[in-house]
Amino acid sequence: MGYRLTIPAMHCFNDKYSAPAAVAFLSMLEHAAKDCFFKLYVLHSDITEEHQKMLHETVSRFPNASLEFMHPDIDIIGIWEKVKSHCHYSADLIYKLVAPDFFPQHSRLMVADVDVLYCDDISQNFANFSSDDNLMAGHRALKMKWLDKFGEQYLEEFSEEEHGKIERGVNACYMIYNLDAMRRERIAKKAIEYFIENAWRIRQPEQDTMNIVCADRITYLPLRTVICTYLWRVLEEDEKPAWKDAMEHPVQLHFPGPNKPWVDPGSIKSDLWWGYLARTPFFYEVASQFSLTPRKSNWSFFGKVPFLEIFSRGEVTDVRLARKLKLNPATCFWRKK
Repeated sequence: MGYRLTIPAMHCFNDKYSAPAAVAFLSMLEHAAKDCFFKLYVLHSDITEEHQKMLHETVSRFPNASLEFMHPDIDIIGIWEKVKSHCHYSADLIYKLVAPDFFPQHSRLMVADVDVLYCDDISQNFANFSSDDNLMAGHRALKMKWLDKFGEQYLEEFSEEEHGKIERGVNACYMIYNLDAMRRERIAKKAIEYFIENAWRIRQPEQDTMNIVCADRITYLPLRTVICTYLWRVLEEDEKPAWKDAMEHPVQLHFPGPNKPWVDPGSIKSDLWWGYLARTPFFYEVASQFSLTPRKSNWSFFGKVPFLEIFSRGEVTDVRLARKLKLNPATCFWRKK
């Protein structure tokens, strides 16, 4: 069939993020417009052949999607060693800086993280971003009191002008690049040079870099485009009304920080994430990291995952989120080794 729009989407992650990537891809494609074709690209340094096969298995369920793995010849580890703030990030994020040079066949490109799940279609944002002048589009959060302390930390090592550019910037977990404009202005070269020269002080590495290099030539996407799960914890009462509609109808739900659902299954909104994981080939691999205790014909996670029930029927393991989300057993397909 002919498709209304082709959407190339690039993701950069290492092998440890393969299971989260399956959740991101599955949720994205389930909510995707059926008249659009999604070309998913993964730029990586070490994803195993087995995990690549499992990710292909996840994406292959959708006739309007393809998946391609790319292993660029760049010394990302050598560059990454210069970075002061590694935190929970990985060196593969460096590929975001040089993306314009890797996709000469595309004029626009979605660039997204995989510690996310999607609750709505991304195609409208992509279709609407057609500026010949702005370099990228992204989500800019409303100012909130909880983030003020981080702004003060930035002023310790960044000038007021740089800090202003970062504050006017967007969240790197969901961006759309205007590749044509970026190539004309050699943004990849500028970004990697800035990254290396300022590796000692950047705190959110690729986000700080892209926001400074592309400053004031950014299109803002709707507030509901990205909702970070910490909002349910940090918003004060007088801030909640401004966020209410966006939090009820997010496009992308982002799990920032080190406490990811696959690390802390009791974290905010992790039940939604586990519901998607249960329908990927990665379920048992992730679940086996936690203690299981038998109980008659079914298993339940002990302690950390009170909402998750695992039903063993022969070779097939079905998963349900007790009292929260009913999963269709037909779509839960992990076969135990």
